[in-house]
Amino acid sequence: MASRAPLDRNLLADLVERRLEAPDVEYKNWMPLTEAVERAKIARHICALANGGGGWLVFGFDDDGGVSMPRPGDLAAYDQDQINGIGEKYLEPQPHCEVHLVTASSGLVYPVIRVPAHGSVPVCAKADGPQEKGRPQGIVRGVHYVRAPGPKSVPINTPELWRDVLRRCVLSERTSLLASIGQLFDGPQVAAPEGSPLPRLTDWAIERWNGTASAERDWPVDLVGNRVVFAFRLTDDDGNPPAPLDLGALDRAIREAAWASEQLLNRGTSAFARANVGEARPGILLVDGREAYAAREPAEGSAGTLPVSWLVRDDGIGIEIAGFAEDNPSISEWLQRRRSREWPAGGRLAPSFEIDMTAERLAFVGALAQRFPSATRCELIIDYLGLSDRQIDEVAPGSYFSVSRSSRENTRRVAIEVGIASLTADLAQVTASLVGPITRLFGGWEIGPDYVRKVLEQRR
Repeated sequence: MASRAPLDRNLLADLVERRLEAPDVEYKNWMPLTEAVERAKIARHICALANGGGGWLVFGFDDDGGVSMPRPGDLAAYDQDQINGIGEKYLEPQPHCEVHLVTASSGLVYPVIRVPAHGSVPVCAKADGPQEKGRPQGIVRGVHYVRAPGPKSVPINTPELWRDVLRRCVLSERTSLLASIGQLFDGPQVAAPEGSPLPRLTDWAIERWNGTASAERDWPVDLVGNRVVFAFRLTDDDGNPPAPLDLGALDRAIREAAWASEQLLNRGTSAFARANVGEARPGILLVDGREAYAAREPAEGSAGTLPVSWLVRDDGIGIEIAGFAEDNPSISEWLQRRRSREWPAGGRLAPSFEIDMTAERLAFVGALAQRFPSATRCELIIDYLGLSDRQIDEVAPGSYFSVSRSSRENTRRVAIEVGIASLTADLAQVTASLVGPITRLFGGWEIGPDYVRKVLEQRR
């Protein structure tokens, strides 16, 4: 069955409200998917999007961006099982697509299909579409398709078209091989390497956050004094930065990594999230003379979530700063309806929240690193401020701590270095290495990899 996607703080709403024009987005009018030729055409588009690094297939819009009419009586033909049935018949290896039913501001519902990127082998048509006058229609057996300017789905028949596809195949195979050995040989190392620019850039980003947050009003907590920083830097084995990406490639890499982050726990949110309006739409920022994409969720004091500010530089450095998830107004409202215990803003630290947020951010870094072929290692920093007035607690009904645990320290910074492979092979260990030192401030309460695994398994 199709899943109903959240409409805020993710790309899904923009796809139907703003008709994003991008190579990885294909808009189609309503199609009679019970007809074989139409199903073959959809298979071709899925193949092309997968070989282009993944993308979106959105139904219900004409070529000029207008709403397609007439609408079908129901959307059963766009069910996830139906869409994946098309891939199973025509494509090898079969991409597993996800179907989201997105409700627009008009109240109309549109099917939005997320097509994943291919793996170590590109996707190929394994069957012809229906025959007409001796020629297959819609899709041709043995052909690999990819996205081309237009945008349109075309056969891969030139070295230029094959280049990016083969590069992604190599990166996928490389990641799998590194992940298989990373767990054995590459545990986290405490402290960032000497001479790394990451601590200095983290301090710079905090000052920038403070300058904006101090001018904001109507939040339940002081955002200057209550915030969490996550920072990373990709390097090769010698500590050198990877070759920079051009801005187009960087934008695509951030999109794909944010999607990977969202898929980790399927909470409808991601690290380094974007929208398509205002400050939440990524723009170019110069960070130490290098270009970076940067975005900030608007902070107006009335939303259900606290502000988030992030940047990702072209050479593999990224920083995200946010208020504590525990202080979000929507959390307090939700808890007031479901349990009797108080949950004062600025007064609680939920280990499950910190594990979730850190794991999603690490998933983002792991996915982003695939776009930097020479990157093999990663420096990581988390920096917490606003701990001393908090107590350990959880939001789930029935979750109690028999001992009141509070922190005598108000701030802590944790810096480690890990192999990129361990972000996939041992996500729980890396997460525990970052979050554990924070929770230890609360009466020595320890979070280890087994605890992290248990929390993440409950979320999936």
